[in-house]
This record gives sequence, C-alpha cells and structure tokens, in this order.
Amino acid sequence: MRLSKFTVNIISFLITIGTVLYIGIWFMRTFKSDVGVEYAGISTVEQKLNADGYIIRNEEVLTLPDNGVVYYIADELEKVSKNSVVANIYASERFADTQAQIIEIDRKIKVLESSRIDKNFVITNMAKIDNQISESIIRLKNNALSRNYKITVQNGDELLTILNKRQLIAQKSDGFDDKIAQLENQRTNLSHSLTGLKSSIVTNTGGYFSTAVDGYENIFTSEQVENMTVDSFNKLITSQPDESLKTNHAGKIIKDFLWYILCSVDKSLCTEFSEGETYDIIFPHSSDTRIQFVLDKKLTQTNLPNAVLVFSTLEEPKNFDFSRLQELQIIKKSYSGLKIPKNALRIQDKFEGVFVLSGNEVKFKRIHRIFESDSFYLADLNDPLSSGEYLNNEQENNTYSYLSLYDAVITEGKELYDGKVVK
Repeated sequence: MRLSKFTVNIISFLITIGTVLYIGIWFMRTFKSDVGVEYAGISTVEQKLNADGYIIRNEEVLTLPDNGVVYYIADELEKVSKNSVVANIYASERFADTQAQIIEIDRKIKVLESSRIDKNFVITNMAKIDNQISESIIRLKNNALSRNYKITVQNGDELLTILNKRQLIAQKSDGFDDKIAQLENQRTNLSHSLTGLKSSIVTNTGGYFSTAVDGYENIFTSEQVENMTVDSFNKLITSQPDESLKTNHAGKIIKDFLWYILCSVDKSLCTEFSEGETYDIIFPHSSDTRIQFVLDKKLTQTNLPNAVLVFSTLEEPKNFDFSRLQELQIIKKSYSGLKIPKNALRIQDKFEGVFVLSGNEVKFKRIHRIFESDSFYLADLNDPLSSGEYLNNEQENNTYSYLSLYDAVITEGKELYDGKVVK
C-alpha cells in the first residue's frame, strides 16, 4: 500500500517534533542543576514565658491639705528634689486658670530670651541653620508619634527658638525685646490678680512625681519584698486598695530608681531560671518596651503549686505604663545561630551536617545544633576546629569543616555525596 504525499508529510512532521522534544529533555537533564539551595543566615529565637507581673516601688502619697482646685506644677515623672512645690490648691477654677496662663507666659518669655543673638554670634552659612530646623522638625514629629508629649513640647520650643534666630539673621525682625516686655507686663498683672491660692503641695523627699494613685502605694511596698513568701504574695495580690488614698491625694513621689516586678509561675518552671541572672522582660501594653531585670529571688513553698519570681531593675523607661498589674513576657533563653531547614540535615561518616554547593561541587559540612523548632534548626556560629577545641583528636582535625555564614545549603537534591559535581 502506497502512502499519500500528505500522509508522509504528517509522519515526517511528527518525527521531527518528537526528535526536538527528546533533544530538549536530554539537554535540560544534562545541564540543569537538580539541587535547590538556601543560603545560611543568622537567626535569633527567643523562648518566652507569658505571665502577669505586679509592680512594687517605694512610693509616698501626697495628701490634700485643703479643699479646692488642684493645679499641678510638676510634670508627670518629673524629677523633683526635697521641699519642691509640685502643686497648688486654689479656691476656684478661675484662679487655677490664671496660674496656667502665668506658666504659659513664662514659657514664651523663655523661648524669646533664648532666641536672642549674642554680639559674638557669627553665621557664615544659612544652610547650616536651615539644617538645624529640619532636624528639629524630625525630632518633634518622632516624639509626637511616640506620644512623648512633654518632650514634644520641648521640641516645639526648640524649633521656635531656631526659627526666631533665623529671622534675626535674615534681618526680618528687629528683635524681641518689645514682645518680652509686653509678656512681662501681662505676667505682672496676672500675678496681682492671683489671690485665690489656699495652699501648696510640698515634697518631703526627692524622687519622681506622678499624679497616678491606685490605693496600693502603702500595700505594695519595698519592705514587703524583703520578707516575702509565696503565701504572703498570694494574700498581697488579693488585697483591696485603700480608697481614701484614691480620693484624697495630690499625687505621689516615687522615692528611688529601684523597682520590682513579681510574677507567679508554675513551680516546675523554677529550674529554668537562675538567681542573679539578667533577663529581658517585654511589656506589650507599653509598645513592647523591653527592660533588663535581675532575678533577685525564686520563692517556693512545699504546700503550694505556684512559685514567685522576684525581678528588680534600675532602668527608667520613657512613656511607660506603670499600672500595678502588667501582662508581660519573660525571655527565658535566647539562641542565635545559622538557620537550617530540617530537610537539609544529613549524616555523613557518623557526623551530623549539611551538603553545601561550592561552585558546582557538593561538599559536606558539619554543624552543631543548638536549637530545634518544627521546621528548622539553629547551628552554632562558632567553629570548634578553628578554636582548637579538638587539637588532641586527629580524626576531628582532619575531617569535614563546619558550616559558615552564607554557605549555599542544599535543601533539595538526590544522590548527594561529598565531592559530587553538579552540572
């Protein structure tokens, strides 16, 4: 049977297509690498313990000597010395408003006086002062976003001072003496009308001033920490606040830098902590502020299932929520090492390690695991061979090297062995 010319052309076309596909597949298998790699990078893992913490500080509540309107002179957490006036009590709101106006005028006068240019002041580059203005604006913005309002006000005054100086340098202002004199006259007039002052709140000791009083100031005391037991802690946290302090106060003084966090944990966890060691504690409700504490005590009792961890610190965090009860995270341990996917782990000559791709050659490198998760390991960054740890063991000295940072770890591949050439 003779095939038609059309049929012959179809068969020839199919043979040609098949030949091209065969050559393409052979080429891909020959020149395409059958391995997948992931570069070894440094990763850090923290083991956290979630707990509730109770803040204890050495505090003294300032009681109100008179009825009236309280006007605070000291800012929140401002450092004050002994015999400082932190607040005034006025007969009415009107007098308190007058006091506020006087303080605002004093602030404006201070800004204008700081804006004066000394005779010896020389500016050779206007761009320099413009750069100071830009930096001041950035600081103001960042502190405003961080809700650091006290510092933000200070940044605003700083910016205004620089702008005023620029006006003087550019000769767009004759000076601020007239404005200062005008403000001083206003202050004098307001001071004469300020007759409603009943009394002032004066500190008996130095420290940090705060308007926040929760009624536990005389209950959660530093003296409690010295003789605390698990039983006394359990009673302490169920105690009721002193309502009279909450309603009849003019703020409080935090007497010293030292403060404590007390945490109740399961007794079985005590072995994971060591007295005298430093631990980071994260406070989620204060923008994840991280503070270093020293573990002073581990309190346990045979008849009670919980233990109490007593931490202390001298750190003074800014914009921190000092509410008595805190949710927190204690960093038990932290591991830093080379991150390796679990599927990359291999055993070679009884050594644990991974295959890496060096050029087009496969090499085996050892690892020392320091942490394991569900999907990856962390390997020690240190190389025991280079440190001389195995100098007395000839076998250790002449075997495979250890994994290094940025090595191309093979995560996918078949029939891998040390020295294999990958095409």
